[in-house]
Amino acid sequence: MKKLICFSAVFLSIISTFNVFGQVVNEDQNLSLLIEKNEKLLDEFDVSTSSYITHPSVLNYFFANKINSYLTSGSNLSLSKGFAFLDSKDNRLFIGGTITNRKDAKDKLSHIFQAGIKADVKDNFSSLFSSEIQNNIGINLKYTLIGRGTLTNRDDSQTQKIQSFSKIQRRLLNFQRKDELEEYKKMLSSLNLDNDEKNQLFKDFLEKSNKDLGKKYIETEANFLDKKGNFLRARASWISFDFFIPVSKSEYKIAEILTVPSFVDESYFPWDFKILPTTLFSWSNQSKLFMGISGGIFQNNSVLAKQLLEFDFNQYVNQGGTGSQINLAKSDSEKVYSGEFNTFVSNRIGMELAYFFPGKLNWIGVSSSFEFLNGGDDFEVKNWKLGIPVSLKDADGKSKINFELQWREFYKNRSVGLSVGLPFGSIIY
Repeated sequence: MKKLICFSAVFLSIISTFNVFGQVVNEDQNLSLLIEKNEKLLDEFDVSTSSYITHPSVLNYFFANKINSYLTSGSNLSLSKGFAFLDSKDNRLFIGGTITNRKDAKDKLSHIFQAGIKADVKDNFSSLFSSEIQNNIGINLKYTLIGRGTLTNRDDSQTQKIQSFSKIQRRLLNFQRKDELEEYKKMLSSLNLDNDEKNQLFKDFLEKSNKDLGKKYIETEANFLDKKGNFLRARASWISFDFFIPVSKSEYKIAEILTVPSFVDESYFPWDFKILPTTLFSWSNQSKLFMGISGGIFQNNSVLAKQLLEFDFNQYVNQGGTGSQINLAKSDSEKVYSGEFNTFVSNRIGMELAYFFPGKLNWIGVSSSFEFLNGGDDFEVKNWKLGIPVSLKDADGKSKINFELQWREFYKNRSVGLSVGLPFGSIIY
């Protein structure tokens, strides 16, 4: 009986030893498979056997940072998850966000969807609501179709430099990731958890590390392209469809005849639709050129078209204006307009150029734009702008704040002003 008990104890000890050994082997096998999966993940970025100079997702990031450097108005494309614009030209604030069709860093970036809120902040900065919705508030929707970006080299030696760097970078990241997995495994072994819990933690860690690995490779490769200039030129094109939908009406105080003691509250809904094709050229010296044209239609009115006489209340009285409603009107509006109020549809066509200087001056540039508006009764306006765009960047070269000093003529009024664009959140690429 004692022999049987001893034999059973020895047998159970052997089985237990094999189980522990099997767990260790399985853990090591899992680790090896996970490391191999990481290595294969980076192998998917290898384009040495294709016609590409670098992986398309690297070009996505390369162009995204350059596009974000000229972000000074709602007409510009943003490739950040969030953005905000403030334009002193028409005193409008625009806050919005961006989503794309891509689910993975390796997917081609083809479609961009943006939505946000525009509001008039002339009187109350960023005060969108009081007892009721303020004037000139609306939803802005934009869909952008991204064309195929191109990267051109002087000769094959530049392509070889880029692809050699890519190969070295993939190996380096694999070595670093192997060490990270080993360290994480040691940490898990020290925890008082069962195997299922450890496996789930390791699986979650791997899922996150795979995403981080791809992003790190893409950003490193794109920064190498930009800073080392191992290319001749790069080009990206896109076309945007921009639609502003008002959710509140704009109101005006109208006195058709100065000497008649009566005001009329006239209102209209200022919808706007624009088509904006744009091309970006970038060169190895870090200079870049934005070229865009625009066209569209919008709801116009005789106040915006400067077809009515405009008065503040002192001017209104001095010009012979009368009416017991002056005090009431004065509390609601800063201006009174005299004449016949009409709404009508107008169309626009325009173009814009912006150039950023090469080398260490790549954060500053010059810009110009021209826009022709017509439609309605004898309505023709030529708007133009000359500007100095500035893009302030962080230590990694990413644009953090953009502004543009402008000299412009807008609806026949000349002024000097400032437009500000703020990309925030991570870059979408």
